[in-house]
Amino acid sequence: QYEKDEKQLKKNITSLAHDIRTPLTGAAGYIQLAQECSESARRERYLQTAGGRLKELGDMLEKNNEDMNRGEPVKSETSEEIKDSSEPEPVPFLIRSKTSQKIWITKDEFLIGSEQDSIDCRIDDNPAISRNHAKIVRHEKEYFVVDNDSRNHTYLNGVLVESGEEHYVPHGAMLRFADEDFEFKMHE
Repeated sequence: QYEKDEKQLKKNITSLAHDIRTPLTGAAGYIQLAQECSESARRERYLQTAGGRLKELGDMLEKNNEDMNRGEPVKSETSEEIKDSSEPEPVPFLIRSKTSQKIWITKDEFLIGSEQDSIDCRIDDNPAISRNHAKIVRHEKEYFVVDNDSRNHTYLNGVLVESGEEHYVPHGAMLRFADEDFEFKMHE
């Protein structure tokens, strides 16, 4: 019985560690964005989003604690398969060549453009950038760039991205929005 309980405890801990990683990584990314942001309204939104992720984490931990106290196995909410949880999932980012600014990609659909509202990466100091120029879309763990019918186009490694079509973006790829260059990174 002791070995069975010990095995179940290890399984519960592994499952819990895996479930903790996703909201914690997201919250950390939003906190870092808030630290780097000079616009107070946007910084406040980042902090609110981080707070929401941390509340989700707290609720999940409370539920799992109740399950463990009842002797029930903890079920993973994020994956059927338990993976190595020693390293957090990386948060991809863009590096703007002109300024060396890091721009963290924190959403499944990340909008790039010059528009004041509803854009995740705002480039307002370059008139060649369209209001809603392009987007980076996440499917599972892969990222794709889509040109949003911009007037000065989007390029992936020097090749024109046709408007409305998703193109896979590998780690280290160069993206050009109009005449503005960015490097896409999956990790440091």
